Amino acid sequence: MNQIMISRATYAKLLQVAKLTHLDLQQWADMILEQMADEFIAAAEKPNVVNAGSATGSEGRLDRAPTEEDESTGLQWWNRLQEQPRCYWMERAGNTGNALDAWEAYKRERGADDSEEMA
Repeated sequence: MNQIMISRATYAKLLQVAKLTHLDLQQWADMILEQMADEFIAAAEKPNVVNAGSATGSEGRLDRAPTEEDESTGLQWWNRLQEQPRCYWMERAGNTGNALDAWEAYKRERGADDSEEMA
């Protein structure tokens, strides 16, 4: 088995998660890393889809206000991302500096329903 090095701070957070969830630390970490890697690979391999769907305007922004539930889901999604996927999705959103713009880019590329978070 190959091993990777993580910081002490990350390890402490993993221990806290294991304590709170009563899950095996190694299994939980493997599961989360695999899921994030799958999402990142799928997103990176997908062709650039700009202005997909009729709800977006010329700059890829929604022509209507997102729902409170959608914003909450988007912010939860953003908070779970690590730095590299955040950078990727922010770039896809035009480097606006707005997490909800990155959420919209994520949904556009995934073909997601506005009210539904993609796994």
